[in-house]
Amino acid sequence: GSFMGAATPSQTGGGLAQVYVLVKEGANAGQAISVLFLTFLSTLVFYALASVVMWGLHTTGRLPDMGASSPFALAVVLFVGMTVLGFAAVLYPLKTQTGLEWFVNRFQSRKWLGPRAAMLIGHLNDWSATVQLMVRLHKMRFLLSIPITVVIFFNKYFAAYLAARTLGLDTVLVELVVIQMFLHILLYFFPTPGGSGVAEVGTAVVMQSLIPSTLLPAYTLLWRTSIMYFPVLVGGLILIRYIRQSKGSDVGEIPDDTGNPSARGDPT
Repeated sequence: GSFMGAATPSQTGGGLAQVYVLVKEGANAGQAISVLFLTFLSTLVFYALASVVMWGLHTTGRLPDMGASSPFALAVVLFVGMTVLGFAAVLYPLKTQTGLEWFVNRFQSRKWLGPRAAMLIGHLNDWSATVQLMVRLHKMRFLLSIPITVVIFFNKYFAAYLAARTLGLDTVLVELVVIQMFLHILLYFFPTPGGSGVAEVGTAVVMQSLIPSTLLPAYTLLWRTSIMYFPVLVGGLILIRYIRQSKGSDVGEIPDDTGNPSARGDPT
């Protein structure tokens, strides 16, 4: 997920990579999308709360001056709105499924979209069944995923503090975490892959009050390596392993005389 998120605009490819890995591990597409959806929803809850906090801090003058509060107001509207829609889909999966199927059915009359629309409806059925099962039997697991998400993101923010301490800087943890929340929210609104370029420039702008200008390049390198470059390297290696396994399984199966695949070297 980290690799594909860094390689695609606005980190949109991370979810596709997660679905790919889950399918390779035995889940069907609908189940994989359900897991991704609930993970995304817990992330939305965090960002909705964080954007509200950022908006409040900016309006009270506790964040670097960006000239206007409109970016934060936009973040509040988008994240809170998507969170509300996400919970509506969880609480009313059948109605959500019906609405999505109605939308998809409008494209079935088109020759080149018909088969794909039918396949998508099948995935929607699996998604609806999985979400209903999770809500009915594993409600607490989803609720626990929200504080776990907070811990995961705090680790990213804490990495910035460790980078500053590595350079011998005595920075205030709370102030640094708030600025990191601000940066991470903004990165979702820029189309560059993984926020590249924007993160580096944005760091120089918002961190200049805490980090001396002579140390900003070293700080940025340490920070981006810990939260982006290293996870991208590990994620890329994992994704390559799954792709190689997939190709190996395709090569390892050859059709027999009846047209059914059989393992290469199988005496039958």
